[in-house]
Amino acid sequence: MESSAAVKIILTIFLGVFVNSNGISLAQIKSSTVNEVAATPPMGWNSYDAFGSTITESQFKAEVNFMKRNLLKYGWKYAVIDYLWFNPDPGGWKKSKSFYEEQNVRLYKDGRPIDSLTMDKYGRLLPAVNRFPSNVNGKGFKPIADYVHKLGLKFGFHIMRGIPRQAYWDNTPIKGTSYTAREIADTNSSDLCKWSNNMYGVEPNKPGAQEY
Repeated sequence: MESSAAVKIILTIFLGVFVNSNGISLAQIKSSTVNEVAATPPMGWNSYDAFGSTITESQFKAEVNFMKRNLLKYGWKYAVIDYLWFNPDPGGWKKSKSFYEEQNVRLYKDGRPIDSLTMDKYGRLLPAVNRFPSNVNGKGFKPIADYVHKLGLKFGFHIMRGIPRQAYWDNTPIKGTSYTAREIADTNSSDLCKWSNNMYGVEPNKPGAQEY
């Protein structure tokens, strides 16, 4: 894309005699040129479009290997694992024939989940080991991220806001604090995700919420 006045902004800042608290003069700040429009949008691949919620580590690696060979040279560099990577068998209980598997877990009448998600003892979600075996011993997505980065690509994954419903019912401790999941969770229906029941909200001002 050719440079033009339409795609650049010239920022010129004029400061008078201004001295900051350290006595350093800021009167001479050079003009800078900032691109207003990127040459391309972010270019990449998201697992939801081909696998819904069911992708595995071997499938993902096959996709990023293809990207490395065929697409990276054209600017396609982002590889993203979409939602429910923490569920060992998303939608398995429904035996759905669609790859857009059921995103909800089954619940008892009191709201306690029947189906378990993969998380550590502090209520933090982890990749399901049966689908992502490199997460053995709680390594998370780092081994996959390292694999992707070595190919010259960039790695991302979908994160659900809030705290797992399972962590609330197990009342898991919040790492580094004396608080627990039940003390920070927001179980009000107004703060629940409308399309997935995996998570409760978090009360951000409750003690322990920011640490979580």
